[in-house]
Amino acid sequence: MSGAIRLVTVAPDLHAFSAGLDTDNGKIDHGGYNDTYEGFVNLPLVEGRTAIRLSGYSVYDGGFIDNLLTTRHWVNGVTSTNAAWAGNDYNTQYVDGARAAIKQVITDNWNATLTYNYQGERQKGAWDQDPKYGERKVSRFGPENGDNFFKSVDLHVEGDVGIGDLVFASTYWSLPTQKNDEYSEYVQYSPVAPFTAANIQSFSCLTGPTIQGGTDAYSGCKAPTEYYAYVNNTERWSDEVRLQSKADSRIQWLAGLYWEHTKDVYDDFYHMPNIQPAGEAYQSQISYYNYYYAPHKASPLPQEWYSYKERSDYWQTTEFADITLPITERWSIEGGVQHFRSWFTDDGPYAGYFWDPKLPFADSGGSHKVNTKASVNFKVNKDLLLYATFGQGFRDGGSNPGLGQSCYNNGAPQVFTPDTLNNFEVGWKSTLMSGRMTWNGALYYMPWKNYQAPVFDLAICPVGFNANLGNARIYGAESNLDYTIVEGLTVQLSASYNDSHLVTNTFFNPDYIVTPGERLPYVPYFSYSANARYEKSLSVALKGYVQYDIAHKGDMWSDLRAVDPHGFARSLQPAYDISNVRFGVESASERWGAEAYINNLFDKDAIIYTNTGNYDHRSTTNEPRVFGLRLNYRWGKE
Repeated sequence: MSGAIRLVTVAPDLHAFSAGLDTDNGKIDHGGYNDTYEGFVNLPLVEGRTAIRLSGYSVYDGGFIDNLLTTRHWVNGVTSTNAAWAGNDYNTQYVDGARAAIKQVITDNWNATLTYNYQGERQKGAWDQDPKYGERKVSRFGPENGDNFFKSVDLHVEGDVGIGDLVFASTYWSLPTQKNDEYSEYVQYSPVAPFTAANIQSFSCLTGPTIQGGTDAYSGCKAPTEYYAYVNNTERWSDEVRLQSKADSRIQWLAGLYWEHTKDVYDDFYHMPNIQPAGEAYQSQISYYNYYYAPHKASPLPQEWYSYKERSDYWQTTEFADITLPITERWSIEGGVQHFRSWFTDDGPYAGYFWDPKLPFADSGGSHKVNTKASVNFKVNKDLLLYATFGQGFRDGGSNPGLGQSCYNNGAPQVFTPDTLNNFEVGWKSTLMSGRMTWNGALYYMPWKNYQAPVFDLAICPVGFNANLGNARIYGAESNLDYTIVEGLTVQLSASYNDSHLVTNTFFNPDYIVTPGERLPYVPYFSYSANARYEKSLSVALKGYVQYDIAHKGDMWSDLRAVDPHGFARSLQPAYDISNVRFGVESASERWGAEAYINNLFDKDAIIYTNTGNYDHRSTTNEPRVFGLRLNYRWGKE
């Protein structure tokens, strides 16, 4: 109900062969085509002892954003077009992946499963729009593409040790990523001194104004387009062991240990393809900062405007325990404790503009915390449970290494501390109308201390950083209902209300003003989802169904700041609702099925996320209406 999603893959079946194929083909209204192909096979290798399950998929998402061909008159006097990057339906994505899992029964009480996952993703374009050009339209003057390749290996061993069940899980995963993002609007529209558009564009000229005060006229200029290339390689190793009571034990308990190491190696390079090293502005910066940083000298790279390289290592350990005690047949209490400890190192060879010497930097730190939880449950009767619970959680702190001294001088913190959240909640779980209705709900209050958030303001720093902005609080309620009206007709409804505000401000910066009382960004007051489904037998071997669902998201702010003097104005993202409808038939044995659907039935243009940090208005939007057909077939037992 809170939004967390847990994905549990189907385990290998030790006793029966099964296989299946699924296809999903759709046409985006006024856009491209979507195609998905999936398949799996389950093979018992040794009856009752060993089995393997293989699955794979290929997904192509067609485009629906148009990058309009436009002409731009740059501040330095050059006129150019974006013909190299313009095109209709230019945001496309291809994803392919596979999973292999093998399960082995070691003894009657012990088994192990080894799983390998792979997924490759390649994309081009962007999934946002600029209101200046209309729905699902932008005008970009640089490359926008990227890819990532995920892989993981997971070993899961479980068995009976007499007093309880022991589980051991060990995982390695890797996610190398690279991405190019267009950044020319910063070059064209930045008003932040000394990096105004006039000064920045002078770097693509032979003569022109300089950051150090020169006022020469522009000459010998080229188009000052800019984009940044981000490369990241993340690896993570984790191990967990936990011992828990038997499912039929009167007292339920759990205890365990967790360890994790995450290594990030990443770099970000802001390209200005037409920067002119022989130009007046370029040489002025080099000369000034060679003197300023003496005896260290600049060593600029080709096309470099700003760049950094960094490695981060993060370790954490956790010890946890939980116990549930029945007091009477109706009353039970639960308590839990968790001790968390972390430590990290951040270091890199350099970070800065092309005129900065490429000097090494390093930082380290860590934290630890004890979290607790407690709850009391009361069974009013067999159909109604009431509960009250208290729980603690937090996000770890860290550092902002390698920003450069000017960023720290402007107020960017070198370190940020953990933020902590306490949850006070009461709720109920019920089964009504002789089992035809399930109704659950909760009311909660959450004080949030040292609220962490990313900050991006070019008046402070050319790259983003993390900071503790203050204390916040949340009042909320949520409920879900599942009701079988008559045989074959069911409805489901889930709704939530969140009142989330900042109550105190602890980040004092003249360029990033946050006022107490502001509503937290990206948190709507009200959201709901609902669906209605009707199933009917069409014959002895065939059944059909029709389903309608709708999801509503309330309006929400895109930033915590109400006022920003530098062009990063926040916006109130409007509320939206998305409806889908589907019609299908399937065999009574569920061996095959066919379904026609319309996603985004009313072709709503929903604003999912708003970013004004590039000096234009980038609103990530949803996919337009899609007409599609799904088919599936199964062999064997599944």
